[in-house]
Amino acid sequence: MESACFTGTVIVIVLLSCVCYNRRHVVSTANHRHQHPPKPSAKAIGGSAFSKPLFKDLIYGICVKVTDGDGLIVRTVNNIKLRIRIAGVDAPESNYFNHGLQPQPFSHEAKEFLTELMLNKTVCLHVLRVDQYDRIVASVKIIRPSSFFWNASRIIQQDVGLEMLQSGLAVIYEGWGAEYDGLFDVYQLVQSGARQSKIGIWSLGPNFETPADFKDRIRRMQH
Repeated sequence: MESACFTGTVIVIVLLSCVCYNRRHVVSTANHRHQHPPKPSAKAIGGSAFSKPLFKDLIYGICVKVTDGDGLIVRTVNNIKLRIRIAGVDAPESNYFNHGLQPQPFSHEAKEFLTELMLNKTVCLHVLRVDQYDRIVASVKIIRPSSFFWNASRIIQQDVGLEMLQSGLAVIYEGWGAEYDGLFDVYQLVQSGARQSKIGIWSLGPNFETPADFKDRIRRMQH
């Protein structure tokens, strides 16, 4: 089943790549408000040969696993698995059991939402950098052609970071090396709407702790 799905994905990607993604995004300096760390090599899962993705490259593949509310594993058309960190957003933390801490509220919901949204979907990754954990930080879009096979220029693109913010299951990431792929203002607008509507994490009111504050608290506990 997975093989058939991936074969279909390759066919779709070939059609899409011929039409839709020949351009490169130009990100304004307003959306690069933080100093960018160096770009080390990125190793694919399982020790495959992938390394040193070109800055601003586009990579096509299929999402084969969701690791948490802002992390994915994508298998490329070359059958290489890559660890992906969704750019520009930060989902509630869930991986701090070794510190004796419970997962943040809505961390499970964020992962479940992302799994439902992305698993086995065709994606386009706009490579922005590589983080300190050797994950590719990328703008992630789910892509599919229009229902009219002969009109492949009508491509539907779904920005994953935007979906997470709109659902109240992530906040805008504003830490060191933040990347937004030109969508910072849009992300701010969408996050503001989710906050005003008290959706997801915003329903917690004064009890809400951002993922960044949560991680800072853990660092203080370690010292």
